[in-house]
Amino acid sequence: MKKTKVNIHRNPRIIAGSAKGTQLLVSPSARVRPTSLRLRESLFGMLDSLEADYSYILDLYAGSGA
Repeated sequence: MKKTKVNIHRNPRIIAGSAKGTQLLVSPSARVRPTSLRLRESLFGMLDSLEADYSYILDLYAGSGA
């Protein structure tokens, strides 16, 4: 399996909602890896498929590196 190098200094961006496409600023000294775009899209796609009337979804682990 080929390993890919992760650029930990790339700023994450918002992928949905009225702020879609907005880049978030991250300190260059922060040694964190944001959740991959594919994983976030899958997670929120699953939540969307529940067809519940959610007005807001709060990501309690945002920015924690968890």
